[in-house]
Amino acid sequence: MNVWPDIAAPSSMSGGIFDPLDEANMETGDDAARPRFSVPRQQPMRLEWAAMSYADFDALVAFHANQRSTPFLWVRPRTGVQWEARFVSNAITHSESRDTPGRLAVQCTIQPIRRVE
Repeated sequence: MNVWPDIAAPSSMSGGIFDPLDEANMETGDDAARPRFSVPRQQPMRLEWAAMSYADFDALVAFHANQRSTPFLWVRPRTGVQWEARFVSNAITHSESRDTPGRLAVQCTIQPIRRVE
């Protein structure tokens, strides 16, 4: 399995847990709920770099071109926890600014599939 490229860690990340419940409210005032899935799923993880170098951007784009929907190993930078992940549709966006010459603001979205133990 290929490994996430050796680029600078993102300046911010956001994601979450997808754990829908089947819920019912009764006329008696009781309610009931049960998980829809046996294991909660991860929501897509949005990685953001406020000022990514062009070299790191080129490495990320090349990795995306080679991987696309194929799973890869990704290590969460701040915890060291390993995940099997894949890119989602329209995974990478970027913008340039006069305020940060030679740098790009980059957003990349991946889908964590499962934690690697």
